[in-house]
Amino acid sequence: PDSLPDLAAQSGAAPGLSDAPPGLSVAPPRLCWVAVQTSGSPPAPREMHACALVPACCAEEGGLGAGLLLVYGGRSGGKVLNDLWLLDLETHTWQCAISPFARCSHALSLRPPATRRGAGQSAELVVFGGFDGSALHDSTLLLTLTRDAERPALCAAKWRDLYGDLKGAPKARFAHAQAATSRAVYVFGGAFEGGSLADTNRLDLTL
Repeated sequence: PDSLPDLAAQSGAAPGLSDAPPGLSVAPPRLCWVAVQTSGSPPAPREMHACALVPACCAEEGGLGAGLLLVYGGRSGGKVLNDLWLLDLETHTWQCAISPFARCSHALSLRPPATRRGAGQSAELVVFGGFDGSALHDSTLLLTLTRDAERPALCAAKWRDLYGDLKGAPKARFAHAQAATSRAVYVFGGAFEGGSLADTNRLDLTL
């Protein structure tokens, strides 16, 4: 049909083809992935890690600059990692901190600062579940990031296992999905030794 060339041009099916039919108008792509050039020692290659973003609005309130990208844990060469990497989104400089908790196939979420205590002084993130190389976990970890008073260019990371503050926990799991608000963390699905999960769990945050 005569309408097919127009449909192809609108759908983006033809862009980038050097042999596009004569007369076909091909719009350039509007979205493009780019490699970010960073400085400092970068994280090692890995898989099954977790990432989260502390956006500029949260970072500035906490004195953490123009925003941070976090990369936590994962697996490299069969080893489960316990490193936490922070990329300053203004300078594109990496910083590494060591966590007391090795994890892979875990979940990591930013807790927005709307109503939590100390919201103007730090950024908080919540970690749930994952595998440490020997066992699955049902633990909930709280990560607090603040500006290092002695080294203002760096962030200080403080970890806390919330085990003693919790009553009950979802089944230990890995490869699940998670999201957080300032008041709660939600976890859905994942896998355990016996198969896959389809449960929805919420943890109300009153800390």
